[in-house]
Amino acid sequence: SRPLLNRMKRAAFRNKVLLACLLLFAISLFHRVPLRVVAPCEVLPLDPLVVTAPLDGVVAEAVVTPGEFVEQDDLLFVYDKRVALEELEVARMQVEIIKSSLNRARMQAFGDPNARAEIVLLEHRLEQEDARLDLAEYNVSKLEVRAEGAGQTVIDDPHEWRGRPVQVGERVLMIVDPEKTKVRVW
Repeated sequence: SRPLLNRMKRAAFRNKVLLACLLLFAISLFHRVPLRVVAPCEVLPLDPLVVTAPLDGVVAEAVVTPGEFVEQDDLLFVYDKRVALEELEVARMQVEIIKSSLNRARMQAFGDPNARAEIVLLEHRLEQEDARLDLAEYNVSKLEVRAEGAGQTVIDDPHEWRGRPVQVGERVLMIVDPEKTKVRVW
């Protein structure tokens, strides 16, 4: 009967331990635990529209300010126009010079065999200068950078961009939707 008594004592002890664990668990369910953690974090946009430099040059002015709301086609920043306009004018003059030389060679080709050979050379140079003119016109068309979508601007100090040289593809600013963000906790 002694083993039976020992078994009963152990079972009673296990039941008391189990009851105590259940009681602690029930109390812990009602104990208030704060749901916050102190940690460094950063608020990031989910799907930002990154605005990059479309060509090499110098930024004359960043027109927008940080956090400013912009609509599609609003002006964001402007390049210094002097170099691009100068290149456009030089390309136009080169095309005109080659065209006049080509016309002169065509007139002389009636009597001079050397002028006939020069016509082919001048026609190729004219194609090359037309391509340079097209590039210069394209560059001038990209001197004012406009927003491709609506949202708030994320830009460092706009005054630091004045006079700053940029390369093609360099990030200048971002346009974000303030409703679409995420938090990165470090």
